[in-house]
Amino acid sequence: MNSRVLQHTKDAGLRTAAELKRKIVTRAANVAVVGLGYVGLPLAVEKAKVGFHVLGIEQNPKRAYPERVDPGNKRYTTKNTSKVMGGVTPACLDVAYTFYAQTIQHVVPVSSPAVAEMTKVFENTCRAVNIALVGMDGFLDERTRRSSR
Repeated sequence: MNSRVLQHTKDAGLRTAAELKRKIVTRAANVAVVGLGYVGLPLAVEKAKVGFHVLGIEQNPKRAYPERVDPGNKRYTTKNTSKVMGGVTPACLDVAYTFYAQTIQHVVPVSSPAVAEMTKVFENTCRAVNIALVGMDGFLDERTRRSSR
């Protein structure tokens, strides 16, 4: 491809990103959430709350539970749980950031989707270890009470 064709393609992509960003900010974008499990269901609910037309698609009706949100926890919700966001290109990151910032109070942009995923893996691992430690503490506490009787 010659440089004129590449520049035209890049310009068209930036115009498309700008138009999508405008639709997100004005809530004119239609949102389809594929998978209403850990991530999808809370995201669909938050997007609908702020005025987006949302279509949720789920193949397994038993899969409807939130990720990174403790059921019944009034302090930490989908809205106030930070979202780490990476984009393949700067324009992708800008559009994704704009989309999530409509409903998530603290969106953290990072350099790439790989960095965002590694952050999530690290966070989930820390959470799993903490949950296991709390569970073990309860188990040991119960054993200690039994042995002291």
